[in-house]
Amino acid sequence: MHNIQRNFIILLLISIAFISCDKREPYVLVGTIDNYKSDSIGFYLPLNGKYMAGANTVKVPIDTATGQFTLEVSDELDAFVTFYSPAYGNYITTWAEAGKKDSVVMDWALKDAPKFYGDHEKALNFYYTRPRMFIYHAWSVLENKYMKDSLATVTYKKIMKEYQLELDTINQMLAEESISEEFARGLKYDSRYHWKTLFSAVAWHHYYYKNLLKRESVYNDDWEAVYKKLFEEENLNNPEALMTRYYSDFLKDYRLITQQWNGYERDTTLNASDAADAYHNQNIEIIRDSYEGQVEEYVWAGYLAHEGLQKKFEKSLLKSFDDFKQVYPESAYLSHVSKYIDPIADYYKKLERPMDDDIIFRADAMEYTSWEEIVAPHKGEIIYVDMWATWCGPCKDEFKHKDGLKEFIKDKPIKVLYVSSDRDEYEDRWKEMVQYYDLEGENMRISQDLYWKIWGMIHDKKMSSLPRYLIVDREGNMVVKDAKRPSDGQALYDQLAEQLMASVDD
Repeated sequence: MHNIQRNFIILLLISIAFISCDKREPYVLVGTIDNYKSDSIGFYLPLNGKYMAGANTVKVPIDTATGQFTLEVSDELDAFVTFYSPAYGNYITTWAEAGKKDSVVMDWALKDAPKFYGDHEKALNFYYTRPRMFIYHAWSVLENKYMKDSLATVTYKKIMKEYQLELDTINQMLAEESISEEFARGLKYDSRYHWKTLFSAVAWHHYYYKNLLKRESVYNDDWEAVYKKLFEEENLNNPEALMTRYYSDFLKDYRLITQQWNGYERDTTLNASDAADAYHNQNIEIIRDSYEGQVEEYVWAGYLAHEGLQKKFEKSLLKSFDDFKQVYPESAYLSHVSKYIDPIADYYKKLERPMDDDIIFRADAMEYTSWEEIVAPHKGEIIYVDMWATWCGPCKDEFKHKDGLKEFIKDKPIKVLYVSSDRDEYEDRWKEMVQYYDLEGENMRISQDLYWKIWGMIHDKKMSSLPRYLIVDREGNMVVKDAKRPSDGQALYDQLAEQLMASVDD
């Protein structure tokens, strides 16, 4: 009996030893950030070795006295980890490799690149000497630099010369053993698809100007030939390359231009809702025809999450997500996509209920030609104007903070006006969203002419940016042209209180 117990204990210890040997050591990043105002910082972590923004995030506490933080990553596969720096104007990227440790020093108030020390010191500091696009198709300085070239082959050679420079440096670091093979492979993917996507972005802008905006453009048969070859010579079904966000962007570009090359045209006989569903259905069809396996799963999930994030509440996304779950019932992306698709089902359930009596529509607002017609009914009151549109995600994000504003203006001579710039074809969607978001008070949809007249009163630039918030005094004058948002809470209430006091003094 004792021998049996002894043998069991020995086997148990051996099993524990094997488990301990198989367990990966975490990657550790220790950071110091000067002039950082928050008590935590958010990181995008890999999910099964793949980069998908928002699918796997973590908030790491920061010591507010020293600006120091420590991040540990224990993902099963080595991959990139990122966080965003508004001052630097781009994502800060590091390589989460088992058992490795780095430290980073940066100033949140400066545009200077971060400084890395540790196991990936040489490679990361080289990385931050190199230009990188920030947001997909963002008309960045880097894109504009190459927009000036009229010849496709010249533009492509210039861009790929930058890739070759990076590739040579990565290979040199490999030869010097100052970078691991795993990190070198990741950097090569990142570099290749950054520069390939940059050319695609430039080509797309030329294509867009010529074929969609019908404006003067250098886009011609040569540009189209080089553009098509760009994708033909790449592997569009490489799961390993999904470790870098630029491969994801490259695949997005392929879907975008393929839709155009396939001759997609909006059916003008469809209403806005049906047209949106037709658009999504064709995109999903392209995804399913172009990709397979892990790449199809990734791109399909990413598309659903991104489109759901826009909060336009298209029914076709609900159907496509049901299809996705049938094809990939165990997908690691299900919870991520659900965050953006589930609200669509909630949207239509809420529309089945009667509309609140406190929601008022100004039926004649589309006939208005002047600012005075908007504010005239509320002369003698302070007006808070919320300028928004159904396509504007940040506008809709602000609506969740409206209850605080409602409580503040209670029993005060302050009115809230919700002014939409949606065009006629989106009237039904506008009314639905007013109901869904419970926009109590006056709601109006104004003409494009009046919309631009208002922006002419705000500033002398020929541009607009939503959401926008205005404060109007008792005489109908636009006295605050860039007011605080509902999410600003007390800062907004102070602005409104200041106008109330000013009107009393007068």
